[in-house]
Amino acid sequence: MAFTEAARWGECCQEAGLDQRPAVCARVSTGCYTAEGAGDIPSLSDFEDAYQGQWGSFRDYAEQPADDIGLTDGWPEEAERYFDWGAWTHNLRFDYAVPDAPPTEGCPCSATSELA
Repeated sequence: MAFTEAARWGECCQEAGLDQRPAVCARVSTGCYTAEGAGDIPSLSDFEDAYQGQWGSFRDYAEQPADDIGLTDGWPEEAERYFDWGAWTHNLRFDYAVPDAPPTEGCPCSATSELA
């Protein structure tokens, strides 16, 4: 990695902060991110707009917005019982880039913990 690119990564990682660095690396690892300029440095404002937090599973995440919008409010009990959460969650996942866990290697931010 060229010195100037390493310096830009360092600035990005420092700006992201210790708490968000693993999530930024995870987003970069999916390949579904917006880069700033001509390189591979992620846009932190784009990351902040897209970031939905860390969840134990995608199903845990999927149930939260379903509750927020009242997806099954007013449904008869039988309909709620037979709703296929697995299929709904599977289909919803296509709308997101969902890394299973933040990478600890291979991302320049993972090597910059001493910057904070």
